[in-house]
Amino acid sequence: MTGLTRRELLRRAAYLTPTVALGPALLAACSDSKQQSGAEGRDALDVLVGFGTGNAPEQIPTQEELAKALAAGGGSQISFRRIPDGEEAQRQLGVLIAAGTPPDIILPTGVFGLSLYLDQKVWLDLATYLRDADVDLGSFIDAAVAGAKAPNYYGPDSDVIIGLPAAVFTHTIAYNKDLFAAAGIDEPPQQWDAAGWDYDALLEVTKALTLDSSGRNAADAGFNPDDIVQFGLGHWDTGLMALGYGAVKYDPESRKLLLDSDENIEGTQFGADLANVHHVLANDQLAAGVASGADDPQLAAWKSGKIAVIDMCGCDLQAYGVDNEFEWGVAPWPKGPAKLVSTLNLDVGAIVAA
Repeated sequence: MTGLTRRELLRRAAYLTPTVALGPALLAACSDSKQQSGAEGRDALDVLVGFGTGNAPEQIPTQEELAKALAAGGGSQISFRRIPDGEEAQRQLGVLIAAGTPPDIILPTGVFGLSLYLDQKVWLDLATYLRDADVDLGSFIDAAVAGAKAPNYYGPDSDVIIGLPAAVFTHTIAYNKDLFAAAGIDEPPQQWDAAGWDYDALLEVTKALTLDSSGRNAADAGFNPDDIVQFGLGHWDTGLMALGYGAVKYDPESRKLLLDSDENIEGTQFGADLANVHHVLANDQLAAGVASGADDPQLAAWKSGKIAVIDMCGCDLQAYGVDNEFEWGVAPWPKGPAKLVSTLNLDVGAIVAA
């Protein structure tokens, strides 16, 4: 980064982050660039794309167009370092840091990706730089700013900011309307916190939608769990269900996992039983059995009409939500025994401190 001060990099990165993530800051970047001397003679910003979304073929052209527009407006040239495999991206980052040649920006990365390195002090604390650059964090929703402060490590009252929010994705369930109709089952409610829509109701519905080759469902006598041709549930994070039991998995004050709490054990057991006892949940191996030969068996099983209900992140829409040969709908997550929990996925752009 010869010739670039940290402040200048921060100022440019602050506007680059939501721009590359298809956010609304392109005009702000162009406006800010008028105060700069232009991109000529500057090093290109090295942006590693590999910790999350961003490398799908349909995403790349738009990113490249926005990068060209940023440079044409006097902003930085951008060099994308694309590593589609997340684990390989993490390995490469370690290698590059050790070699003293880290990328300038990791974009996007979720809270999980950030958290992998918090105790290694990899990320630059942006708080002072953002204040000096007059970047208004009020333009982001509160949940995004809170996540960018990494309260899971630094605690809820910390002023540390280790990433600029680039995107926030909600989670719902998505369901195959055709499979519900064929089974004669009412579709899930569309209202948040609807009475009766809880974990037990989800189990009942997905039992009725899980079929063996003889047409028996998972609630029928004689159902054969070794010969399933359609699953009621798939593409599902059972770990989240413990939160509906009131589990708290991590204490940021003591920095200790709380996995041995009664709530976490009970919720984790419920999630495991969906696959191992009730046989309604397709893991990757089981999904491959109904959608053989696919690189992503969960996606292939959903698209071929072999899974009735999935967890749908907004980040999944490009893959799970388009070009389906059936009608599908969305509904809220069901309520757990203790509370109703859904999740937000936060993607940020982070700068390597090395």
